[in-house]
Amino acid sequence: MQEHVINIGPTGHTHALYKEGMDLTCLGPMKVHRASDLVFDEEHQCWNVVPIDTRGVRHFNYVALSNFPSYEAARKFEVRWLNACLLHSMDPYSQEGLRRFAQEQRRVHAIQCS
Repeated sequence: MQEHVINIGPTGHTHALYKEGMDLTCLGPMKVHRASDLVFDEEHQCWNVVPIDTRGVRHFNYVALSNFPSYEAARKFEVRWLNACLLHSMDPYSQEGLRRFAQEQRRVHAIQCS
């Protein structure tokens, strides 16, 4: 079973990934925005996870290590990375959050290559 992280900050603001079947409206009104995008790279025939900041800017410079063979593999990575950021109370777009993104990518690729 996959972990679902719900981060409740000191001011009471709650951050979590949206998940079908988990009603988060009991925590208050929802505000939803995409944290990343799954993009198919036609040239390399693979899927990439592209972070999107709160202004809607895609950070393609963090795609280089992605290269997932399937949409599902990219989606699972995306959820792991964003949950890791929530678990450690870090903004996914901060330097620390983007470092976490790179660390998760290296970990996944080490497993795939072994």
